[in-house]
Amino acid sequence: MQRYLDQEWAVFHQLFEQADALSEEPLHGFLIFFKLFADLMADLPSGHPGCLVASYVYSEHLFSPEVRSMTTEGHRIWRRRFGERLCIIAEKYPPKGDICLNDLADMLSAVSDGGIILSKSLHDPVVLPKQIILYRSFIKATFVD
Repeated sequence: MQRYLDQEWAVFHQLFEQADALSEEPLHGFLIFFKLFADLMADLPSGHPGCLVASYVYSEHLFSPEVRSMTTEGHRIWRRRFGERLCIIAEKYPPKGDICLNDLADMLSAVSDGGIILSKSLHDPVVLPKQIILYRSFIKATFVD
């Protein structure tokens, strides 16, 4: 589990570095990140193999308290890291409406895991990247007039 979480964040770190190199502007960089993320997911010929964290959460009664704690921490890391980016964006572009940035960060977990499930269920690997791009569009609509 720890290797999976570390590898996941290594990929995100690389994508954020690429996006930040292409734009110093926080919102634009975040939008670039999601385009890179969607492209990466679309480049998996058979689709995403599945989320180990989600698998463990669905069957948590089968695993030790330590593993369950790691899955919880994995989601908290997503919330914290994406939430930090959203806070930087919100300083420059206040969000439209009453939006909790932690909830918006959590929405990415829901979109990603849901996209993986739909892709597998529908046998259509393009569903996940499409969901990521839709989340990107929502982010853009939330912060841009």
